Amino acid sequence: MTEGAGEKTVYARFSDFAGNVADTSVTLTYVVPGDLDGSSTLSLRDAILALRGAAGIDTEGMNLDGDVGGNGKIGIEEAIFILRKMSK
Repeated sequence: MTEGAGEKTVYARFSDFAGNVADTSVTLTYVVPGDLDGSSTLSLRDAILALRGAAGIDTEGMNLDGDVGGNGKIGIEEAIFILRKMSK
């Protein structure tokens, strides 16, 4: 699979000793943790959106799948995570 966010499809083929074959695929959706603007990368804009969420300021259009804490909320935790990742 390639790097970055988005949908990835994985294909697999299974066979047994009797010669039976089965093909299957699954599509996975990956979101970059902390990517609140949906750009597939972390930026200062993501950190600002996280701070706006923490302050209760309009979060319309924010990608809530970028939640890093798994609590369904966007706030200080996400802002710190984003800034730390950007500083590396």
